[in-house]
Amino acid sequence: MIKGNIDKINSLIDEKLYDNALKFAKELLKENDQDEEIYYYIGNIYSSLEEYNKSIEYYDKTIKLNPKYEKAYNNRALSKNAIFEYDGALEDIKKLFELDTDKEYLYMYYDNLGLIKSNIGEHDDAIANFNKSIELNNKYDNVYNNRGCTYLLLEKYDEAIKDFNKAIKLNGKFKWAYLNRGITKNKLGQYNKAIKDFDKVIEIDCKYKEAYLNRGISNFYLEKYNESIEDFNKVILLDDQYEEAYYYKALNYYALDNYKESLYNFSMLSKLNDNFSASNLLNIITKYFKLNYNSILNIINLLLEDNSYIDIWKRDITLSIINKETENIDNYILKNIK
Repeated sequence: MIKGNIDKINSLIDEKLYDNALKFAKELLKENDQDEEIYYYIGNIYSSLEEYNKSIEYYDKTIKLNPKYEKAYNNRALSKNAIFEYDGALEDIKKLFELDTDKEYLYMYYDNLGLIKSNIGEHDDAIANFNKSIELNNKYDNVYNNRGCTYLLLEKYDEAIKDFNKAIKLNGKFKWAYLNRGITKNKLGQYNKAIKDFDKVIEIDCKYKEAYLNRGISNFYLEKYNESIEDFNKVILLDDQYEEAYYYKALNYYALDNYKESLYNFSMLSKLNDNFSASNLLNIITKYFKLNYNSILNIINLLLEDNSYIDIWKRDITLSIINKETENIDNYILKNIK
């Protein structure tokens, strides 16, 4: 494939014009279905769309046409990693070490090996591989972000922030490093500082839902409930299947004593998560707020009185029995609540 076509596909991916990129690449494929590079770039488009099974399918075709196409093994490993096929991902990385005889991209392969090792819980091995990557190329921003994420998982927050700072110093528009640094600051209770990082992510990519989600969490802990709700509304606008957004929206409304809206969002969560029940709801509320019998009674009464919330309480044996057998729910709950 000629460089001009490669540049055009990459430009369309960068602009998030994935449909246009796919259309252009598949037109090229009609002209030459034996060009491994076309399959490779179609795989990249599907990877950008987070359609990892399809991306793997096209990387497979690339490798079938050219068994020494290193970039296809690398990106297939990352796609497999994204769908938790860790054994397959590790096999692809192993193949890369065999193929990279000139050692040009070893730093990248050690980074990706570290990423997979971190995801399977082998954090010491992960850090060792990240360190090897840095020894080979200490200007590679991605490895500092990945090592920082491992330190974050290990609750080594100071080390994590140092790595995210380094990644950002190398690449001032590295949205994942800003996001992860903000998440780390949230863990440290530095919510206002975290918000500045999430604001930066949104400045770089205004459609990045994780930035709104985490900024909403920061605002929730700062008790800026209306601002928090606005952030979760933006998450849902971008992805109406995002469970965590409904979860925190419900908590915000509960904090504002708006139990009807709180239950509505718990109900939306229940529709997305078959394991969610009234017991989960009450446990969540008492996790974040001081126990308030009147508030809990209001929630339970609304649950049982409004059929639109049936998905929540019908999965809970205790509330189902109460609904059938108890005429005076207030007295029953006050007598039996622990």
